[in-house]
Amino acid sequence: MRHDVLESEVAILPGSAKNESFLSQPQLHAPRPRMQRRKVLIDAYGLALAGFAPIPWEGLQPAERKKIEERDRQELVTRWVIPLTWKGRDYLRDHLSDSERALLVPRFPGSEPTRLFLPGVRGLSPAEFAEVYDTAFRRYWRG
Repeated sequence: MRHDVLESEVAILPGSAKNESFLSQPQLHAPRPRMQRRKVLIDAYGLALAGFAPIPWEGLQPAERKKIEERDRQELVTRWVIPLTWKGRDYLRDHLSDSERALLVPRFPGSEPTRLFLPGVRGLSPAEFAEVYDTAFRRYWRG
């Protein structure tokens, strides 16, 4: 099975990017071919993936398993994704280039991105990282 996920380091901060980290585990990933080594930051402002500015919580929704068409293939695969709200879609369009979005978002020709790939983190299964993300989402989302 092929996985086009980001290799990640993760840091979860209790207040904001200025506060001390309560979970900071550098090098949480094992090298994989064709993967990007990037950081994941979860804080009170939002979720930063691949070193890009944080996407605000109001632009994100809880993680979910979804059947999606795999990039460059004509088949469906089940992946953990983070659905985007309209604010999240606007944020990605306004703040990231096409090449940057391609690292984070499943491609759907002719449509705006509707979800992010959940990043892969060594030491955590996708379901475990989804639980970490969802816990932070419930804690910080102000909807």
